[in-house]
This record gives sequence, C-alpha cells and structure tokens, in this order.
Amino acid sequence: MALCPVDGIRGRPAAVLLPGTASTGDFVAATFGPALTAAGYALVTGDPPRGPDPLTAWYGQLGAAVRRYRPLLVGGISLGAHLAARWLVENGRGTVRAADPYGAGIRGLVVALPGWLGRPGADTPAAALSRAGALAVRRDGLAATLARTRAHTPGWLGAELVSGWSRYRPDELVDTLLAAASAAAPDAAGLARIRTAAGVVGFVDDPVHPAGIARDWARLLPHAGHRELPMAAIAADPGRLGTAALAALADAG
Repeated sequence: MALCPVDGIRGRPAAVLLPGTASTGDFVAATFGPALTAAGYALVTGDPPRGPDPLTAWYGQLGAAVRRYRPLLVGGISLGAHLAARWLVENGRGTVRAADPYGAGIRGLVVALPGWLGRPGADTPAAALSRAGALAVRRDGLAATLARTRAHTPGWLGAELVSGWSRYRPDELVDTLLAAASAAAPDAAGLARIRTAAGVVGFVDDPVHPAGIARDWARLLPHAGHRELPMAAIAADPGRLGTAALAALADAG
C-alpha cells in the first residue's frame, strides 16, 4: 500500500509519517492524526510494504511521497522513524538550518519511540523481539503466535501487535520482522548531520523502546526537543503521543 493522505490534502501542508515494524497506518492516524489536524497538517501514511525486501520498498515509498507531497514534516514511529531519519541523512545538502537543505520543503523531523542507534546488537530489545517473533511464526504458525502474543502482551500494545501482524501472510511477516531486526538506524554521526528541527518522544517505561535511546537521539540531533510519556497514557488517549511529539518539535525552535 503506497503512502497516501488519510483525509485529503485540501491545501494543507503534509506530514509524511511511517508506522513501526509490521504496524499499521491506522495506528499512526490514531496517535498522530488529531494533533496534526489541530496544527493544520494533512497526515500522509500507510501500512508497510510486504515482500522479500520490505525495507528497500518502504524507503522508496518515502522518497516518492516526499517528491509528490513536498511535506513540511517527515518522521514515524520506531522503525518508521529510523527510516525517515535515514532519508534526511542521505538526502541533506547545504548547511545546518539552511532555508531548504533537503530541496523538498521539509522543516521538521518527528521521532517517536526510536529503538536503537546504528546497527542493532543481539541484545537490542526491539530487534530481539522482532527476531523472536519471526522464529515463533516459523515454528508455531501465525495463529498460535498471535494468540500467545495477545495473552502475554496486555492492553493497547498487545491489541496493536495482533492488529498489525494479522494483516500479513506468515512468510511476509517473517521477512518483515527479520529485515527490521537487522536494519541500521542512523548512528551518532548521522544524526548530527540532520539539518532540520526535530521532535523526539519516548515512553518512560517501555522495555522495548528504552527511554534512554530517545534521550540519546534528542541529545545527538543538532536541533531537537524531547518529551516523555508513560505507556498508560496511550491507553487513555492515543493522540497524546502525537501531541507530545509536536510539542517536542516546538521546543526545538
């Protein structure tokens, strides 16, 4: 599914945001849609592509969406944020905070729940979870893996994992999870090259996306604001994630 506007553009500036690994555009819309609409943005998102090389396809879709919609904001959740930041690292030019360093009108990066810096290690929580999920699907099948995931991951997170994973065929999900588990995020030097304001948000109590990683991203990005939330906040109001991210972006100046 290509990235597309959730509710039309209607003359508004676009914000292109990517979901996390095997997540959904619906989750991006639930968490970021209200805040972006209130701020006057049109959200452009979609489900991750499937196939044997999903991350290359995803990265290509991001580039195509930037060319088509000329967004003011790019970013995403977890792996989606990694890919958006990588695009900025690889497509920047000029000096920091130049008028248009990306040649596409981009003015801000939104980073929610980054999982790691550089290449993930064997003990990186989000990557380890993806590998374990892929192995479970291969060993036990998708239905059994989904049932176990729902039983052992309570609340909104379990519901979101089941919603996202159930949209895949077993082989597609395995390919996606394994690709994500080995995908490099920008390292410290890469983040230092990003030439735009950034808003970073993390959960204070998320064992999969440690709060310290979000703090590291905010520290290493040249012009970044940072906010934190408890995971329970999303159960009460999913839109608080987007509100916190845009507040962090405003803090960046």
